[in-house]
Amino acid sequence: MKAFVTGGTGFIGINLIHLLAEKGWEITVLHRKTSNLNPVKLPGIQFQEGDVTNFASIIKAIPEGTDVIFNLAASTNTWSKNNKQQTEINNLGTQNMVNAALQKKVKRFIHTSSIVAYGIHDAEINENTPSNAEKLDFNYSITKFQSEQIVKNAVKKGLDAVILNPANVIGPYDYQNWVRMFLIINEKGTPGVPSGKASFCYVKDVANAHISAFKSGKIGENYLLGGPAHSYIEVINKIETLLNKKVSQKVTPDFLLKVFAGINNSISAITSKKPTLTPEEVILLTARMTCKSQKAVADLNYKISDLDFMLQSTFEWLKSEKKI
Repeated sequence: MKAFVTGGTGFIGINLIHLLAEKGWEITVLHRKTSNLNPVKLPGIQFQEGDVTNFASIIKAIPEGTDVIFNLAASTNTWSKNNKQQTEINNLGTQNMVNAALQKKVKRFIHTSSIVAYGIHDAEINENTPSNAEKLDFNYSITKFQSEQIVKNAVKKGLDAVILNPANVIGPYDYQNWVRMFLIINEKGTPGVPSGKASFCYVKDVANAHISAFKSGKIGENYLLGGPAHSYIEVINKIETLLNKKVSQKVTPDFLLKVFAGINNSISAITSKKPTLTPEEVILLTARMTCKSQKAVADLNYKISDLDFMLQSTFEWLKSEKKI
């Protein structure tokens, strides 16, 4: 099978490429000039320089006879200063990718979205939950929802596409998400504990779901890729225990996080440096949104790992990388 991968040097993308390589797929990776290719420099993988915002570079890069495009390229920015660039990557980038898939007659298109495409809900959601993303002042959520609409419009034009919505992803090759919490706690101690709650999924289970979506996902449908639901204090306590650090007892009040983020945002407007905490991040950290994944389990044979395993796997990877 021939796969074309965007976002292949990101967290989920790296794990997907490793899995595809293990299964003997022919893989072409679209990458920017600045991308770090070291984690995916595996035998037989082809690399094509380009950018999802540049249609000509995409058309040039996609090999003839490609069976599937795994479209993982996205900006996960949570700072309003970068909203314009994020919208270009997530929306224009997706439009370019679906147009290229149609033009090159690619057999199937797997679009990696996010649980935040549904917006923010203080409840358990499923694939039928209406999105409130466009009512939020949160560009990441808005653009993930809008990019899904771009894919669904392309389905009406004949694109064979499936949309995946991972929740909070944990595992190896994470360079900026939950690994940041490991590193902060290890080096400086726990800075504070947000009140939120979320569903958590293991990155290798998510990678496997991408391949299953190619094989058995239903055209035009969404699949939430969740897992065990835990409060953030439960997750942070488990990380503290793995690192032999003092276990936090209390959550930080929501209003303090909002005040801190607001002050940080004001300072950043002057310094142009990214805030330590943004108002958008507070929205995520104080939400209590979990999800059901029965549809993915039924259609994609999606596996759900427990949180202890996810965190232990991440911890072992960090040690192997000599980061802790």
